[in-house]
Amino acid sequence: MTYFFSKVVGTIGYAAPEYVQTGKLTAKSDVWSFGVVLYELITGRRVVERNLPRNEQKLLDWVRPYVSDPRKFHHILDPRLKGQYCIKSAHKLAILANKCLMKQPKSRPKMSEVVESLGSIINDTVPHDEHIPQAAVAATGEEKEEKLSVEDTQPEPAAK
Repeated sequence: MTYFFSKVVGTIGYAAPEYVQTGKLTAKSDVWSFGVVLYELITGRRVVERNLPRNEQKLLDWVRPYVSDPRKFHHILDPRLKGQYCIKSAHKLAILANKCLMKQPKSRPKMSEVVESLGSIINDTVPHDEHIPQAAVAATGEEKEEKLSVEDTQPEPAAK
């Protein structure tokens, strides 16, 4: 395993505990940070929200009791989704995030395993007859016959 030694720097809330403690940055540190990002995506919240009540300011502390109780899990889902999600897939994402956030770095998956898991969650969620954005296809490593057209990738003309 390759280590990078440095003064501990970074954005509050994303740094893995072992990095904060030792200053050793590894691939498993990145996996931890990605777990944090997954929870940001699930909840629609930033890792630290100082404008919330004290017990809700730190994302990882706030989600902990909701993730462990399936009856409460829906409370952490981004309200801007307005119920347009698959609860089973959201729960699978939370389980994946928890694997990324294991205290011991050796217990965390490799990033390639995380990508594979994300691909499985996407494939299990999206009906095969629906259009899947090209970025999601690339992330899963699957190739589709359908390619985005130029019209799909160019910005809309500005209103006059």
